[in-house]
Amino acid sequence: MLADLIAGKFAEHLPLYRIQERYRRAGIDFSLSTFCDWVAHVAGMTAPIVEVMKKIVLSSRKVHTDDTAITVLDLGVEPVHSRQGYMWVYISEFGDVVFDYTNSHQRDGPASFLREYRGYLQADAFSGYDGIYAGGLIIEVACWAHARRKFYETLGHYPTEAKRILELIGRLYAVESRAKKLKVSEDRLLAWRQRFSRRRLEQLRRYLDQLSPQVLPKSLLGKAITYTLKNWKALNRYTEAAYLSIDNNLSERQVKQMVIGRKNWMFAGSENGARNAAILFSLVVSCKLAGVDPFAYLRDILPRLDSHPANRIHELIPREWQKRFAPQTSPATPAVA
Repeated sequence: MLADLIAGKFAEHLPLYRIQERYRRAGIDFSLSTFCDWVAHVAGMTAPIVEVMKKIVLSSRKVHTDDTAITVLDLGVEPVHSRQGYMWVYISEFGDVVFDYTNSHQRDGPASFLREYRGYLQADAFSGYDGIYAGGLIIEVACWAHARRKFYETLGHYPTEAKRILELIGRLYAVESRAKKLKVSEDRLLAWRQRFSRRRLEQLRRYLDQLSPQVLPKSLLGKAITYTLKNWKALNRYTEAAYLSIDNNLSERQVKQMVIGRKNWMFAGSENGARNAAILFSLVVSCKLAGVDPFAYLRDILPRLDSHPANRIHELIPREWQKRFAPQTSPATPAVA
């Protein structure tokens, strides 16, 4: 029942009152407060697994990150008010997904989470990251999808110039697509990028430098060019190592699952509720990224946690669980109605 509750809310994005209605149709009546207590209980039980995932993220050669807003009820004020918090996602090179809740969009959140991290950080050009990069221990990798999107938005006003720039960016993606299609190994991918991508980057840079003086700086196209040139070094960084990505779409796809859930359940009931949601989203989204059925995973690990050795808790992160404990055919989530 606990596995079904968590999978329903965090994998299928059902608000708790809808899950309550589903159980009532089966003749089972639980209060919403009971469901909330159970969600908090499961989050507490599984928090050590997410802590292990966090350590793996912080030991990775690269980390993808992104964030999204979340509405949180402020229960300490009468009448009850809501305020805006943020969920930050961090993804290891192995596909471990960790969500972290903060009550503001300041750089303090990622700075605290990444305090011990050393490596490449792939993100959008959020100014809050600038202080994190300043020490040189965390290296910025920018996202070509973000840059491309800015030029795409100028198509209606500057069709000739925008189409040319989008075509040049498309050639960068064509290199990645071709390498993937040919199954180019990581050992060869770096040489592949240096041979094909760098000359395309140089061609794009020449065109942007040529175009920049001809465009008003505050126009849509001028802003897009400024953004790209300002972040040029970070946008080129994916050609430094084969394990880096041309864009940050991986983290955007994982954040999207939080966004879908937010549209259904609307808000977190408290800051503790938001932190519990971060723990459970970490597990559920990691399951999905690893191709694991979240319900099957939760149904198996919840009874295991009482007796599983603490020094082997890493065996219960979703991708490791899949290797060791996953049934050959994962059972489907039961329909309660």
